[in-house]
Amino acid sequence: MDIFEKKVKFSPQRIYRLIARQVGQDINGLSEPCYTVHTQKFEATLYREMGITTKDIKDFMKRTYNGTKWARFQTVNVPFTFLLAYIYHRFARTRKKNMAETILMYSIIKHYGSVANKQFPKVCLDDVFRYTLANITKVHLFYKHKTVANAIIHISRRLHQMKYSIMDMWEPDKIAVFITDGRTRISQSTKSFAEHYYRNHESGKGIATERTPESEDEMNMLQTSTGAAGRQAAVDKFIKSMFVYKNYDKKAVMEAKRVSRVKPNLAESIIPAIHDKSSEENIKIILTSFLKEMLDVRSLCSPKFFTIVRKLLMVRNYKDTFLFRNLVIKFTNEVYESTSPPTRQIRTRDERDLVAFVAFYITISFRNLFCSVKN
Repeated sequence: MDIFEKKVKFSPQRIYRLIARQVGQDINGLSEPCYTVHTQKFEATLYREMGITTKDIKDFMKRTYNGTKWARFQTVNVPFTFLLAYIYHRFARTRKKNMAETILMYSIIKHYGSVANKQFPKVCLDDVFRYTLANITKVHLFYKHKTVANAIIHISRRLHQMKYSIMDMWEPDKIAVFITDGRTRISQSTKSFAEHYYRNHESGKGIATERTPESEDEMNMLQTSTGAAGRQAAVDKFIKSMFVYKNYDKKAVMEAKRVSRVKPNLAESIIPAIHDKSSEENIKIILTSFLKEMLDVRSLCSPKFFTIVRKLLMVRNYKDTFLFRNLVIKFTNEVYESTSPPTRQIRTRDERDLVAFVAFYITISFRNLFCSVKN
């Protein structure tokens, strides 16, 4: 320990900022399907920051595990993983609790990336990934937390609470157990998820399918229909597309995220609930209310569309239960509560963004079905 610490440059704030920035990037990415974790470039950056090489870490590992049973265990002898355990120890022993938890989170992200890179093909399909996440067994870690990002956050927090107090001393047994504990559950969950993914892929299952219009006439239904009957027919066609044929507009997801500025993990966590059969009636009512405010088809299919949706989200009348804004808020609260632990609190800003995402996702999906819009 003394030999290594004399050589290493350890600036707590600089190291923490580097790792925290990478954690933020990866957690956002892991909120989306099929995200690939890359560590090599960041690993080299961290080595430069600390003024060390891989050989320095390997020598440190040998001195730590020499004469112990851990010397022959490959899982605890990965240089970068060992270095992250050391950094966690440095923060923990100086009582920098929040910083230490961030280091642990990155260590688990790194391990997930290593396992996922072996388990998943180079070309991972977003629709199959998302379908698997929504339909895997309910006791699965990824299902319970709705996204891989949320699962990693959960594991790191629990492990941090369990292990934080035992990291005061640099002891071989404690270091090795600390490393293996963080890896076991994420390894099991990732491997079982990959198995389900492959089965779904082989059988052609997936909620996300490209929309293939049956005919030009059906695509133009809204444009050739007028009045309440035409609006209702258009809503019915959309509901059939979403809940019977399981069509899913990936472009609408991306566009809704962009205009609402919602956090990706929040958006991804509720998409399966929006597509659940139980949401059918709520979405039908939301669209019916929306179309009553849409002046004409030209407005729906033009750039004015976004302005109209934003204005509708600003109209306040708490007594009007059929108001578009009130319907969207009520529905968003329901799907969020159904996908989140009861103890989780959402910030007001995130709540507003999530409401905007739901409003835009539903209306953009509807718009894309009836308008020749290039996204």
